[in-house]
Amino acid sequence: MERKPTYEELEQRLKGLEEESVKRKRAEEQLAKAASAMVDAMDNALLLCTSRGEVTFVNRAFEKMTGHVGSELVGKKVADVAAITTQPEDAKKTAAAIESALTGKAITPAYTTFVSKDGREIPVFLTVSFMRDLSGEPSSAVVTFRDMTEHRQTEETLRESEQKLKAITASAQDAIIMMNGEGGICYWNDAAQGMFGHSAQDALGQELHLLLTPQRYYEAYGKGFGHFKKTGQGAAVGRTLELTALRKDGTEFPVELSLSAVKIKGEWNAIGIIRDISERKRAEEVMQKAKEAAETADRAKSEFLANMSHEIRTPMNAIIGMTDLALDTKLTAEQREYLEIVKTSGDALLTLINDILDFSKIESGKLDLELIEFDLLDNVGDTLRALSVGAHEKRLELSYHVLPDVPETLIGDPGRLRQILVNLVGNAIKFTEQGEIVVRVEKESGTEDNACLRFSVTDTGVGIPTDKQQLILEPFIQADSSATREYGGTGLGLAISKNLVEMMGGDIQVESEVGKGTTLHFTACFDRPKMLSMRPMVAESFDARGLRVLVVDDNATNRRILQEILLNWHMKPTAVGSGKAALAALERAREQNAPFSLVLLDAVMPEMDGFAFAKEVRKRTGLIGVVIVLLTSAGQRGDAAQCRDLDISAYLIKPIKQSDLLDTIMAVMAYRQKDDREAPLITRHSLREIEVTQPLKGTKPLKILVAEDNVVNQRLVVRMLEKRGHSVVVASDGREAVAAFEKERFDLVLMDVQMPEMDGLEATRRIRNSEQKLKAQSSKQKIGFLPMSFQLSAFSLQPSARSERLPIIAVTAHAMKGDRDRCLEAGMDDYVSKPIKPRELFQAIEKQISASERAESKADTDS
Repeated sequence: MERKPTYEELEQRLKGLEEESVKRKRAEEQLAKAASAMVDAMDNALLLCTSRGEVTFVNRAFEKMTGHVGSELVGKKVADVAAITTQPEDAKKTAAAIESALTGKAITPAYTTFVSKDGREIPVFLTVSFMRDLSGEPSSAVVTFRDMTEHRQTEETLRESEQKLKAITASAQDAIIMMNGEGGICYWNDAAQGMFGHSAQDALGQELHLLLTPQRYYEAYGKGFGHFKKTGQGAAVGRTLELTALRKDGTEFPVELSLSAVKIKGEWNAIGIIRDISERKRAEEVMQKAKEAAETADRAKSEFLANMSHEIRTPMNAIIGMTDLALDTKLTAEQREYLEIVKTSGDALLTLINDILDFSKIESGKLDLELIEFDLLDNVGDTLRALSVGAHEKRLELSYHVLPDVPETLIGDPGRLRQILVNLVGNAIKFTEQGEIVVRVEKESGTEDNACLRFSVTDTGVGIPTDKQQLILEPFIQADSSATREYGGTGLGLAISKNLVEMMGGDIQVESEVGKGTTLHFTACFDRPKMLSMRPMVAESFDARGLRVLVVDDNATNRRILQEILLNWHMKPTAVGSGKAALAALERAREQNAPFSLVLLDAVMPEMDGFAFAKEVRKRTGLIGVVIVLLTSAGQRGDAAQCRDLDISAYLIKPIKQSDLLDTIMAVMAYRQKDDREAPLITRHSLREIEVTQPLKGTKPLKILVAEDNVVNQRLVVRMLEKRGHSVVVASDGREAVAAFEKERFDLVLMDVQMPEMDGLEATRRIRNSEQKLKAQSSKQKIGFLPMSFQLSAFSLQPSARSERLPIIAVTAHAMKGDRDRCLEAGMDDYVSKPIKPRELFQAIEKQISASERAESKADTDS
């Protein structure tokens, strides 16, 4: 029988149950507090209600959102709470949704709007969930309200952006088209409809290339789209291209396409902006035609000036030349005075023509400035010395003052500076009857690398009215027409000077007072050499026959050309293709006691360039004395300084004229022959400044063919040649010149360029063609290809026929840019412009005869 618990035991158990109940109650209270705290911490508003629709709890978020505290709401019906916390139109809907949920029905989340105590409207998203009791019936509901203010603002912003984008695309002048990943059109704006003629309804969904491109581009489009579909890349992506598009009516028109790629849901889509450029193309065509017309007019103007120059220079050549010849004869004092006046007038006419040509070049932008190292004091002094004769004839004092701080050595265009001074000082002499003319040069600004100088020319002449002072700087304008008649002049000199000054980075100003004189100021900017190496360039004669020359160039064609040129000059060239091979060749030649005297060195070569080669040569004791001439096709600033540092004698820019190369070789070898360690660096510019100290060597009597249509010029040239002991045959046009060449043997031809019937260029080409044919016949004869009877007849009928080249020198009044090149391209060997200067003519003859003799000597040796 089971024992019954005692009273004490029952009391003890009861006490334990009470303690456990207290603990459980505390735990439930703590859990409730924690749950309440967690609910209060929620961002979303929360409302609890019973199954009968009575509110039992609202969290802090609800209180904050509506402005109503919980004590105001707890115990009220849901409908009453909805009435005071939401808009009237939403209150019933909200209450009905909650009450429906309390019956166990599921509801769809919905939007509603809270109205807070202070009147604020807050969009919220309402969700309802319910809890069931042990029997499964709904016992309570949990209503959650999420604040949708930011979400609504974002939606509104997106909506506005979409509306703006639609407005922009709808009003755009360019077609905006979007293509999806399958190649179909998925966006089509109004401009696209206007441009192509297809409505959006017709275009959307269509394949783009079938709708908008000519059929000939289908295949290329298919390949390009396949690549784009995979990679989002293509020839047109990220670029602007000009293409041909197709309208609905079948017409083609030019468009400009800008294409970009964008990836949407894993597929590459394309957005294209298309612009109709038909009008632009038409405008470009009009502009191109206008440009061509302007170029044609410019060419016509240049041709007109060239022809005018020729027509004027031809009689002027006779005037000056014949006057010089006459002045060398016995004359009475009266005759000499007349002839000197004629010569002075001829020189004035030559100056006028040169001014007109300079002005034309300035207008067409074809006048360039050279950059040559020169001595300023010498330049100014020599210029004024030449003008002093005219000043002294009028008993005017001409002086100049160069201030001490003005740098002596500059880099610029000394010839153009001289031209400016001649114009300004010549003008001052012209318009000054008594008193003085003073030239002042001062430094206006500058650094170690450059200098800007101010030149002032002050006279005590007639002066210029204030309202006319700027006019004298305009072309063909004088301050006073009466002054023009009295003093002469066209008004071109100052206009040219103004343009030259501006090209030198300066400006020109006039100060004058009528009756008291005029001062013309101009500024000009120059570079300054890093090393003061300026000294007169003096080239003495040098016999280059047998000169051992090393040609260093990585280009095989360049090596071959230089070898042939040097062989024609009777030098002994050796060619190598790299700097390392050149060093080896120099060392080998030195060991064999047959050193090279000269190196023609390419500047730009792989592995070891020209400067690196020169540096290595100067390190080797046995090679220090070799002369180096640097040839470059890519001149850079600072190259000249490097050349001086490495004792390089000359620095020439490719392509190099043979005459310039020969002059350079003669000059550098003459300097080295004198052991002149202070010889200046020779450049293509400074070649013009070389002073030749030795007189021209006399040549043996020659038989010369003169092709000249002007009778006076014929007599002039014949007299000049005959005075030197030469015999002359005259041809009046190109046909006669070719016929004379075929009948007689000549040592040289002086060929006028512009002649009737056949000009000098065509005559030269025919002579060169005949020489080629004769050379070919001669070669066949040597190896027995021709029968003896043909060989004899060929050469007996043409006493002048020979396989070597007949020297032909152009003697022409053409003096425009490119005339010399055209003469050389036609086969002529040199160029002398009219009026003929005897020294230039005989220098050209001597050079060509010397070259011809060397060529004949080589031919004899080879045979």
